[in-house]
Amino acid sequence: MRARKLFESTDDLSRARSFVAAMIILQTKGPIHHSTLLGTEIIWTSAGLPTAGTDGIYVYINPDFWRSLPTDGQRAFLLAHEVSHIIFRHPQRGKAYGKRGFFSHDMKWDAHLYNVAGDYVINADLIAMGFEPIPEGLYSDKYQRDDVVDSVYADLYRDAPEPEKGGS
Repeated sequence: MRARKLFESTDDLSRARSFVAAMIILQTKGPIHHSTLLGTEIIWTSAGLPTAGTDGIYVYINPDFWRSLPTDGQRAFLLAHEVSHIIFRHPQRGKAYGKRGFFSHDMKWDAHLYNVAGDYVINADLIAMGFEPIPEGLYSDKYQRDDVVDSVYADLYRDAPEPEKGGS
């Protein structure tokens, strides 16, 4: 049984020079990321997605956002970032917390905050691996590549204003 795609393809850049160049950079700097991405279907879609994302099964990339990145190195960063969420199983862990309705007995669940926590750790890891960061990404001097996303979430949750009722 295949997972249901969140979005349908509206474009295909998998044969574009920029994609091939980004994949070569990905293979050089992150061979595990490259191997994982080879087994992951990329959905090129502009429907409802401003940048990129993953549901843990597919990687979704807005072709306009892809084209807006000025370098192949930043495109490689984007690919590595999204596949890192799959490698670390963030979507599956987030879904489990969401079904439970809370993160821990004293913390409500906030999917957006969990994604921010994941982004901080992933982006620090990719920078340490030598990837060229996307300037608009989420970065923190407080959190590093060896931090556990769940611990970062708990830290961010304690420091954040009260989340909206029911999470996001």
